[in-house]
Amino acid sequence: MVRYLETFYRHRRLLLVPLVLILVVTAVVLKSQPPSYVSTARLWVEPQTPLVPQNSAYNPYLTPAQNEAADLTELLGTEYFSDRVARSGPLYRYLASRPVVPSLLSRLEAHLGLGGQRTHLPTRAEIQTMAYTLISKQVQAVAAGPQIVEVTFTFTDPVVAAGTTEAVVTEFISQSLSTQRAQEETAVAFYQQQVKQAQANLAAADARVNAYLDAHPDERNVTVIPDARLTQLQRADDDAQQQYQDVLGKLNQAEIDQRALNAPGASGFQILDSAQVPSSPTLSKTRLVEALGAGFGFGLLVLILGLVVLTLADTTVRHPEDLEQALDLVAVGTVPELAPRRQARIA
Repeated sequence: MVRYLETFYRHRRLLLVPLVLILVVTAVVLKSQPPSYVSTARLWVEPQTPLVPQNSAYNPYLTPAQNEAADLTELLGTEYFSDRVARSGPLYRYLASRPVVPSLLSRLEAHLGLGGQRTHLPTRAEIQTMAYTLISKQVQAVAAGPQIVEVTFTFTDPVVAAGTTEAVVTEFISQSLSTQRAQEETAVAFYQQQVKQAQANLAAADARVNAYLDAHPDERNVTVIPDARLTQLQRADDDAQQQYQDVLGKLNQAEIDQRALNAPGASGFQILDSAQVPSSPTLSKTRLVEALGAGFGFGLLVLILGLVVLTLADTTVRHPEDLEQALDLVAVGTVPELAPRRQARIA
């Protein structure tokens, strides 16, 4: 370890130059990257109320904002949602108007006539792929409070950044509302079938009771104790009546929820801050720290490798133990290096 420290102090400038150069190159590369603009929109999320029917995926242990942010993040990972956002906002038109620059290898192959790709306008499939990559990676949805969801989108064009952020918010509200409406329509259709079946069961139970009473008119007398068969039929009729009332109540509630979803503001969302066109680019602190950290780590690796190489290549004898190791001889003594004396000035 002492030898490595001595080598470092003897060649510290030589060893530190690569580290400094790598950090400088990293900073220049970051500076040369196209500017990034961040646009932000904020949503107010209403808690679950009769006007906002209960979502089946709603987690009661999380805040409303955390639930909705999780739903939006899940949607951002789908090509269906990203395609709808790109088409409803300016992103699709922006990507369609920008030529696709192939890789250096493809351009070299095209230049040599080997069938490589040339610069061309993107196809529909390429636009969808680019839109999905951008939206899934550059859109962030976080809970900024118990009932506030913050949506941000980072892009090189400020107008496209603001328009896409607004499209994400609008499409998310539309998707949430349409999903709840579809759920309520399914519930109404289901309970309507259940009500029809319960009505049929009740009618059949009533018919059996009436048929038995027609066959035994004496049982209609209120003073007569009903026999076991009539008692069984009446209990079955009461159960059918109760089942019909329960299903009818669920149908009525589902129809109320369905009508509530068609009322203004039924989505449970309110846009507090619309997405604005950013006036100045923003340098991501996370990106800056990651880039400089990667540059520093690579520079440190180069420094360590250089230190090891210089130390192993240095055969200079500086200590008695170095002499013993090099010549396999034992040193009997050493002469210390004395500092030269300063000559006294003659007055």
